[in-house]
Amino acid sequence: MCDKPILRQPDFMKPFYVLTDTSAYGVGAILLQEGETDILHIETPHKKPKLHPVAYYSATFTETECNYDIYDRELLAIMKAITHWRPYLIWTEEPFMIYTDHANLLYWKSPRKLNRRTAHWHSELQDYDFVLEHVPGKTHTAADALSRPTGSDEGKDNNQQITILPEATFIQVADADSDNSLESMITDCQNQYTTTMREWEDTYPIKSIETLSHPFWKDTNKQCLVIPPNDSLK
Repeated sequence: MCDKPILRQPDFMKPFYVLTDTSAYGVGAILLQEGETDILHIETPHKKPKLHPVAYYSATFTETECNYDIYDRELLAIMKAITHWRPYLIWTEEPFMIYTDHANLLYWKSPRKLNRRTAHWHSELQDYDFVLEHVPGKTHTAADALSRPTGSDEGKDNNQQITILPEATFIQVADADSDNSLESMITDCQNQYTTTMREWEDTYPIKSIETLSHPFWKDTNKQCLVIPPNDSLK
């Protein structure tokens, strides 16, 4: 990748070749054409010309894209690459070749159930005239290196010690004797409305239960604590 000549000018009379690869956090791609030296040494099932780089592409995934499964990330790598080089690839006179080390992508045209995201990508791929071909991962090292740019967040510390809901959102009801439990909050509030609770005893099916600390009131039908007329508690 670093040997002279590093890049060559595109020749629109020759077909283009695209190498794509993805890591867990990025995408790498190389745009190539026929040249005098085959500096990348790509092994393919079919005979190919000596390929020389025209352009390199490297990008990191967003936090959302990092959560895609491997198939979607590999397909996204292709989408990002051909979109980046759309001016070169959209109106080619003959099909351009895409090399990938993910064999499952070869069946992207096969009938399958697609989510909205991949269905949209498949729709965009219809704009391009290309052939997809699998290459061994051991010869795909150049694109693989571009998919792992130095200094990028590799996501090694992602999803560590995550609290989906903070503790403050939970009502503590497991220990009824706890000062912070829901039962304790209700009985404390009942004793702030002692006069009202005594009056309700004559009107509603509730009764007072005496304890060593203070009384509390229960519904005799439902066997649950009576909620006093306190808007903040409700």
